[in-house]
Amino acid sequence: MMKKNVVILGKFDGIHVAHAKLISTACDIASKFNMQTLVYSMQRADASVITNDDEKLQILTMMGVDKVVFRALDEEFMSLDAARFVSDVLIGELGAAHVVVGENFRFGKGRMAGSSELVQLCTKYSVGVTVIDTICISDFDGKDDPVSSTKIRSLISCGRVDDAAVYLGRPYTISGTVREGKHLGRTLGFPTVNLYPDANAILPANGVYATVLHTDGERYEAVTNVGVNPTVDMGNNIKAETHVFGNVGNLYGKKISVEFIKLIRPEKHFPDVNTLKTQVESDKLKAKEIHGI
Repeated sequence: MMKKNVVILGKFDGIHVAHAKLISTACDIASKFNMQTLVYSMQRADASVITNDDEKLQILTMMGVDKVVFRALDEEFMSLDAARFVSDVLIGELGAAHVVVGENFRFGKGRMAGSSELVQLCTKYSVGVTVIDTICISDFDGKDDPVSSTKIRSLISCGRVDDAAVYLGRPYTISGTVREGKHLGRTLGFPTVNLYPDANAILPANGVYATVLHTDGERYEAVTNVGVNPTVDMGNNIKAETHVFGNVGNLYGKKISVEFIKLIRPEKHFPDVNTLKTQVESDKLKAKEIHGI
């Protein structure tokens, strides 16, 4: 007999600490009633995101979710009224026996329905609903600040990656396949691993960061420049150039991820290559200090 589903609803961009509360609650319910957990992740296809679908799947699987279903927020889906969303999607498509949402969850055409309407509609099908209160973190002024993907995007875009990590519950990370660059770093005695993020990825402000590179199950302390490298490169493509402290070997064509720990300085143009070299050495020392190496 197929297990029934505890369905967790949301966009799940970033999979932050509030999402983690939804998931842990759903896992507890599923364990108690011998059901399985299913995350229904709804996102606009063209939206800028903290985590892409591959990253979401990896993180959610590590958190104990049994199944993940991605649904694009297209016109057809967004035209469903609240009652049809429950009957056609939750019951018909997902086989929900229980639903877990945050108190600010909105659904149905025009986002007109909320958690109270969800409870009313699900009751007709004997489907339970658990609504999780908003999760807050004490902000840097000592005030309670609701955790949200919007807040995290803002922090990342400002370069405040260490603050974003508090809301995420882990360091902000980008991932992808290593591509060969112009080897400009080698001419400076500063060889780098080049990662070109997805076009819709939220990126930290251009600058230099203390980072950690992960590949093949290994971690390496590093320093990363995000931007266009204006002193030595005339291109316009934003990329993440990571210099690893240690021997990482040839990574071309390999999947890597880069965790951002702390901003060292904003990106800037230097008058000549020698000035840039001096700054690069200073950046390396500051990154090592942050890493404690």
